[in-house]
Amino acid sequence: MGTPKHFVGDGGTAWGSSHGGYQIDQGDTQVDEATLRAIHLVPYSAVIAEGAQSIMVSFSRWNDEYMHGQQYLITDVLKEEFGFEGFIVSDWQAIDQINPDFYAAVVQSINAGVDMNMVPYDYERFISVLEEAVDKGTSAKSA
Repeated sequence: MGTPKHFVGDGGTAWGSSHGGYQIDQGDTQVDEATLRAIHLVPYSAVIAEGAQSIMVSFSRWNDEYMHGQQYLITDVLKEEFGFEGFIVSDWQAIDQINPDFYAAVVQSINAGVDMNMVPYDYERFISVLEEAVDKGTSAKSA
Protein backbone atom coordinates (compact mmCIF):
# COMPACT_ATOMS: atom_id res chain seq x y z
CA MET A 1 0.00 0.00 0.00
CA GLY A 2 1.43 3.34 -1.04
CA THR A 3 1.29 6.24 1.39
CA PRO A 4 1.00 9.72 -0.09
CA LYS A 5 2.87 12.21 2.06
CA HIS A 6 3.53 14.73 3.55
CA PHE A 7 0.07 16.16 4.26
CA VAL A 8 -0.10 19.14 3.62
CA GLY A 9 1.92 22.12 2.45
CA ASP A 10 5.31 20.44 2.83
CA GLY A 11 6.48 21.83 -0.51
CA GLY A 12 5.46 25.38 0.31
CA THR A 13 7.33 26.09 3.50
CA ALA A 14 9.02 29.47 3.81
CA TRP A 15 12.82 29.66 3.90
CA GLY A 16 14.08 30.15 7.45
CA SER A 17 10.76 29.17 9.05
CA SER A 18 11.97 25.85 10.43
CA HIS A 19 12.98 24.87 13.94
CA GLY A 20 15.90 22.69 14.96
CA GLY A 21 18.55 23.98 12.59
CA TYR A 22 16.74 23.37 9.31
CA GLN A 23 16.17 26.19 6.83
CA ILE A 24 13.11 24.92 4.96
CA ASP A 25 12.48 21.28 5.93
CA GLN A 26 9.77 21.04 8.59
CA GLY A 27 9.00 24.71 8.07
CA ASP A 28 5.89 26.84 7.95
CA THR A 29 3.63 27.13 4.91
CA GLN A 30 2.52 30.74 5.26
CA VAL A 31 -0.46 31.06 2.93
CA ASP A 32 -4.17 31.71 3.21
CA GLU A 33 -6.62 28.82 2.98
CA ALA A 34 -7.56 29.57 -0.64
CA THR A 35 -3.91 29.23 -1.67
CA LEU A 36 -3.44 26.09 0.42
CA ARG A 37 -6.45 24.56 -1.30
CA ALA A 38 -5.49 25.66 -4.80
CA ILE A 39 -1.89 24.45 -4.63
CA HIS A 40 -1.29 22.00 -1.80
CA LEU A 41 -4.58 20.16 -1.24
CA VAL A 42 -5.28 19.33 -4.89
CA PRO A 43 -2.92 16.31 -5.02
CA TYR A 44 -4.56 14.77 -1.96
CA SER A 45 -8.01 15.04 -3.46
CA ALA A 46 -6.64 13.28 -6.54
CA VAL A 47 -4.93 10.42 -4.68
CA ILE A 48 -8.04 9.82 -2.59
CA ALA A 49 -10.11 9.62 -5.77
CA GLU A 50 -7.60 7.03 -7.03
CA GLY A 51 -8.04 4.90 -3.91
CA ALA A 52 -5.26 5.90 -1.49
CA GLN A 53 -5.71 4.08 1.80
CA SER A 54 -2.99 5.69 3.92
CA ILE A 55 -1.69 9.26 4.21
CA MET A 56 1.27 10.52 6.25
CA VAL A 57 1.03 13.89 7.96
CA SER A 58 3.85 16.39 7.43
CA PHE A 59 6.32 17.69 10.01
CA SER A 60 5.56 21.14 8.62
CA ARG A 61 3.20 23.79 9.93
CA TRP A 62 0.45 25.83 8.32
CA ASN A 63 0.50 29.42 9.55
CA ASP A 64 2.54 28.33 12.57
CA GLU A 65 0.31 25.43 13.69
CA TYR A 66 1.88 21.99 13.49
CA MET A 67 0.15 19.71 11.02
CA HIS A 68 -0.02 16.81 13.48
CA GLY A 69 -2.38 18.88 15.62
CA GLN A 70 -4.52 20.32 12.82
CA GLN A 71 -7.99 18.91 13.41
CA TYR A 72 -9.45 21.21 10.79
CA LEU A 73 -7.22 19.93 7.99
CA ILE A 74 -6.93 16.28 9.03
CA THR A 75 -10.50 15.59 10.13
CA ASP A 76 -12.69 18.32 8.67
CA VAL A 77 -11.02 18.61 5.26
CA LEU A 78 -9.22 15.32 4.59
CA LYS A 79 -11.64 12.90 6.21
CA GLU A 80 -14.99 14.64 6.03
CA GLU A 81 -14.82 16.97 3.01
CA PHE A 82 -12.58 14.77 0.82
CA GLY A 83 -14.14 11.53 2.12
CA PHE A 84 -10.85 9.88 3.08
CA GLU A 85 -11.64 6.70 5.00
CA GLY A 86 -8.11 5.31 5.20
CA PHE A 87 -5.34 5.35 7.76
CA ILE A 88 -3.61 8.57 8.92
CA VAL A 89 -0.05 8.06 10.14
CA SER A 90 2.28 10.56 11.77
CA ASP A 91 5.79 11.26 10.68
CA TRP A 92 8.71 9.96 12.76
CA GLN A 93 8.51 11.35 16.32
CA ALA A 94 6.48 14.33 15.09
CA ILE A 95 4.12 14.29 18.07
CA ASP A 96 6.97 15.71 20.14
CA GLN A 97 6.81 18.95 18.19
CA ILE A 98 3.15 19.76 18.81
CA ASN A 99 3.38 20.76 22.45
CA PRO A 100 6.12 20.51 25.10
CA ASP A 101 3.50 18.90 27.36
CA PHE A 102 3.51 15.30 26.08
CA TYR A 103 0.02 14.56 27.44
CA ALA A 104 -1.40 17.59 25.62
CA ALA A 105 0.49 16.64 22.44
CA VAL A 106 -0.91 13.09 22.46
CA VAL A 107 -4.45 14.31 23.02
CA GLN A 108 -4.21 16.99 20.35
CA SER A 109 -2.78 14.64 17.75
CA ILE A 110 -5.30 11.86 18.34
CA ASN A 111 -8.21 14.30 18.45
CA ALA A 112 -6.92 15.94 15.27
CA GLY A 113 -7.42 12.61 13.51
CA VAL A 114 -4.02 10.89 13.50
CA ASP A 115 -4.63 7.14 13.71
CA MET A 116 -1.06 6.06 14.44
CA ASN A 117 1.74 8.09 15.96
CA MET A 118 5.26 6.91 15.23
CA VAL A 119 6.83 7.05 18.66
CA PRO A 120 10.11 5.22 18.08
CA TYR A 121 11.84 5.48 21.44
CA ASP A 122 9.31 5.81 24.25
CA TYR A 123 6.26 3.95 23.00
CA GLU A 124 5.45 2.67 26.50
CA ARG A 125 5.05 6.27 27.69
CA PHE A 126 2.87 7.03 24.67
CA ILE A 127 0.61 4.03 25.37
CA SER A 128 0.35 4.95 29.03
CA VAL A 129 -0.52 8.58 28.26
CA LEU A 130 -3.03 7.55 25.60
CA GLU A 131 -4.74 5.11 27.98
CA GLU A 132 -4.86 7.82 30.67
CA ALA A 133 -6.41 10.31 28.23
CA VAL A 134 -9.02 7.76 27.13
CA ASP A 135 -9.84 6.84 30.73
CA LYS A 136 -10.27 10.54 31.58
CA GLY A 137 -12.25 11.26 28.40
CA THR A 138 -9.83 14.10 27.65
CA SER A 139 -10.49 16.20 24.59
CA ALA A 140 -8.01 18.52 22.90
CA LYS A 141 -9.77 21.53 24.45
CA SER A 142 -9.32 20.23 28.00
CA ALA A 143 -5.78 18.81 27.73
